Amino acid sequence: MKLLLDTHIWVRSQLNPERLSPRVARAINDPRNELWISPISTWEIVLLCERGRLKLDGGPEVWMQKALTVAPLREAPLSMRSHWRHARLAFLIAILLIGCCWRLR
Repeated sequence: MKLLLDTHIWVRSQLNPERLSPRVARAINDPRNELWISPISTWEIVLLCERGRLKLDGGPEVWMQKALTVAPLREAPLSMRSHWRHARLAFLIAILLIGCCWRLR
């Protein structure tokens, strides 16, 4: 089965696996399952770290590299054709980033 891990499940599976429910832990550890992660999760982790809501050894980039080495995940595609809702979110993020950059000038 293909499983798209939510950001908090991915982080918890690496930092506090004992806090996962038994059902989720079994699903993640079942070798028959393919584990996937959204590119939005990497962005969300960076934001959580920048806002001080998540502390990761070495910062988000180092932590994600290590986490992907320990538990390889497939990267879910992010495109308008296959994921309209995600594409709308990416569009909103781009608008926010453009607005932030404009305010910094």
